[in-house]
Amino acid sequence: MTCRLLIFIIVFFISIIPSSFAQSPIVWQNVQAIPSPPETSTWLPNLTVDRNGQVHVVWVETDYEDEFNETPHLLLYSMWNGKQWTMPIELVTARANIIRTSFMTDARNHLHLTLNDTSFGGTQLFYRTVLADEAWSAGNWSDDVLVNSRNGTYLSDLTIHNNMIHLVYEDLGVDEVGKECDHCADIFYRWSDDEGQSWSAPVDIYPQPTSSTRVKMYIDKAGIIHLVWDQGWDGLSGFGKSEYGIYLASHDNGQTWIPPLEVWYPDRTNAQTTMATNGEGGILLVWRTQSELYTNVYYMWSHDNGISWMPPQYSFGVDRLLGYCTRRLNHPA
Repeated sequence: MTCRLLIFIIVFFISIIPSSFAQSPIVWQNVQAIPSPPETSTWLPNLTVDRNGQVHVVWVETDYEDEFNETPHLLLYSMWNGKQWTMPIELVTARANIIRTSFMTDARNHLHLTLNDTSFGGTQLFYRTVLADEAWSAGNWSDDVLVNSRNGTYLSDLTIHNNMIHLVYEDLGVDEVGKECDHCADIFYRWSDDEGQSWSAPVDIYPQPTSSTRVKMYIDKAGIIHLVWDQGWDGLSGFGKSEYGIYLASHDNGQTWIPPLEVWYPDRTNAQTTMATNGEGGILLVWRTQSELYTNVYYMWSHDNGISWMPPQYSFGVDRLLGYCTRRLNHPA
């Protein structure tokens, strides 16, 4: 299986709207280029759509030709206003290292952004916000608020539910569990109910000796927080290797968490675990392996919000897997 195909599958599961998929084919508009500097390269885009249908995009601008990764990285922003893309503005000026982001819109039409930064030693995670209609100027965005506490964050994810911001991120793990490396990360959780001005204390929700990375979060219409991530590999340092995926959920706004599900099947090389949920108890986990012996896409289904699971299965092709996904998300029983 190619990386391009795997990326397509993952994007599909995250963005699928089952009813539309089942009733009629999806029609895509022609590709449009978002304005960006012609002399550099673009990568790591993130987008969100506000309550007025305007599309907001942030991305990293850099130069791939520098093999030592010393070329500055900029974080740029542009908006589709229904007629055209606005000229990009700099949200973060030149930095020496990659800038990773998470980007969301809330019901009040505020944009919420997290980004990591190595400018101050270590790797900090910052949060900022702005009204969607005022995002065109960098000066309208709020000041950065530091939201990690152990200076070791590479990836993060945030979601808004009932005007509460929920944030998960990887950060240097606790020492008490016998970490395999000094920089191995755990997954931390925090929340804010005042537009990010203050945050709950960070909670290390599943300390492990190995490192955690690629955390993804989804909150369904019942308010259940669903998390998945990869265990074994450290995204910031590159230490270790992906071994298995983890699914974790909270039914009480992050106060407590159900026992984690560790996804080992078919061997200890699982990676890029992702999920979809229909908001009615149905959860689909999807992953791949890094082994040449197991080259299929693997998946498993729960009909009761992760309390029980069907045995893992695999698909020989995209059509079969997408058909299974559509049937399950439309008919959770």
